[in-house]
Amino acid sequence: MALALTCLGKLTLRWIGPQCLNTETVAELSPHVPGVYALMAFSPHVSNYTVYYVGESEDIRRRLHEHTRSPKFILWTLHARLRTYFAYAEVPTPILRSAAEAALIRVLAPVGNDEVPWALDIEVNPPPTGFFGENED
Repeated sequence: MALALTCLGKLTLRWIGPQCLNTETVAELSPHVPGVYALMAFSPHVSNYTVYYVGESEDIRRRLHEHTRSPKFILWTLHARLRTYFAYAEVPTPILRSAAEAALIRVLAPVGNDEVPWALDIEVNPPPTGFFGENED
C-alpha cells in the first residue's frame, strides 16, 4: 500500500505580517517568493484589521508593488482613506497556491475579490487580523 506524501485536508500557512502596504516596505521583501497574500485595512473603531482582498502570485513582491498603485476603484479608495497592510505566506507549489487563495476567499469573503477561483477544496488558516497582528482566539 502506498502512502500519500501530502494531505490536502488542511494547509498550514506561515503568515508574515501584517506590514504596512507602501512601496518602501514592499521593496524590502525578497524577490521571486511565491505565495498567497491578504490586503487589509486597519479600522480604529474596532481596533482590528479587515481583509479586503486575497490573491496569489509567483512573485509576491512584484504583485504587492502593483497593488500599491492599483487603478481598481475599491483598492484605490481604501488606500486613500485607511491605513492599509498586507500579510503573506510562502506557498511554492502552484496548485496549492491556487487552492489556498480560493480557500481564503471562501473563508474571508473579502469585498475586493469578485469571485472565488476554481481550485482544490482545502482548509487553510487565515492571516492574523487581531490588533497589531495578534491572532484572535
